Amino acid sequence: MKGAYLLFLHVKHDVRVRVGASKVLNLRKGYYVYVGSALNSLEDRLARHFRRRKNRRWHVDYLTSSCNVSVEFAVIIPSGRRLECVLSRRLSRCASPVPGFGNSDCKVCPSHLYRVPT
Repeated sequence: MKGAYLLFLHVKHDVRVRVGASKVLNLRKGYYVYVGSALNSLEDRLARHFRRRKNRRWHVDYLTSSCNVSVEFAVIIPSGRRLECVLSRRLSRCASPVPGFGNSDCKVCPSHLYRVPT
């Protein structure tokens, strides 16, 4: 299956998370939504996000492998098109972006991770 997804995360308490070699994020306790896509094997990508143990390849891997962060659920949007930026722009209207997270290949979005109101 191909498509986009919204990954709902719970940060259990304020936490510092190292992302990659040099970036450190300070995340406040609360709920976050990560916008992603997989144009090959969406099921495998989501299963990866729900596993805590994995090789860290993408920004979101650093969050989902942290014991301070739980993956609550995912919403799947089946599609053959890249919808990450469309979904991200919509989220930016009602949620706070975590600047520069998960969007290094995107020149349009401020982030692909958003802190959402509870």
